[in-house]
Amino acid sequence: KMTDLSAKMSFVELAGTIDSFSMGLWNGVVKSNIGIDLKPAHPSYQFGAEVVGLDLKQATTSQFPLFKNTIIGKAFYKMTGTGASLNSDLAISNLNAKGNMKVEKATFATIDVGKMAAEAVTKSIQKIGEKYPQLKDKKINAGGGRESRYDLVTSDFTISGGKFSAPNFSAKAEPNQGIDVKGDTTVGMKDYSLKALWEVIDTYNFTKSKDLTVDQAGIRVEHILAEGDGPVRFPVHVNCTIKSPCYSYTEVPEFLAKIALANVSKAVEGKAKAELKKKAEEKLQDLAKKAPPATQEKLKSLSKKFFGH
Repeated sequence: KMTDLSAKMSFVELAGTIDSFSMGLWNGVVKSNIGIDLKPAHPSYQFGAEVVGLDLKQATTSQFPLFKNTIIGKAFYKMTGTGASLNSDLAISNLNAKGNMKVEKATFATIDVGKMAAEAVTKSIQKIGEKYPQLKDKKINAGGGRESRYDLVTSDFTISGGKFSAPNFSAKAEPNQGIDVKGDTTVGMKDYSLKALWEVIDTYNFTKSKDLTVDQAGIRVEHILAEGDGPVRFPVHVNCTIKSPCYSYTEVPEFLAKIALANVSKAVEGKAKAELKKKAEEKLQDLAKKAPPATQEKLKSLSKKFFGH
């Protein structure tokens, strides 16, 4: 259902222009302008378009196939472009456009980010568990079947050669309701092919993978898969099609294993330094007891400087 439709158009000698066009659609507003030349064998055109607050769920309910397998939410985007041919296949191939988009309160229609992240970490801890056996039986939470929800999905994009490319795609999860993703995403507009390299960032510890710990040589290593106080993160390749996505985790075990090794090394080094400091402090105190009074004062000053007391 379209509402508040308005347009200003002209058509002279097989050249048409729509100077302004707007309408209400799916709780949002669609605006555009377009110029088209019908004289060539493949008519050429240039256009600008803006969408404000369009409800993609309503679009999907209306069986609008473009959004069926992508993202559900409230969409905003701006785009300019050129093209040739009114034949649908040729029009897609000849379309060249660029713009930016954002989707508020979004969910992915076919990609389960929670499941994807849980599978990646599970496969990794099985591999890392060969070195740190305590990890082998650890369980990862996939969100309890909950759908990941996002405050905001954003990106700049280009369309060329039948491909939609979003080089800085970013999905920011609602607090404690999902897992952040960002990276390069390309979708085929004819075959729905999907090729993406995402950094998966478990900002809210949705999978509980940050809680994983090990005891190594009597030392408890907290947050073994996270760098410092940061969240667990790792790269994932997403391929196949947006209708039926598939995931590649080949890089994840090595990526997380390096972090785990660094954390264990840091913990062991920290313990060694602490033990060395303790021995040095005890030695200094022992010397102070045996030294003359004047020397004792100097040793106490030295102890305070290096050990705080």
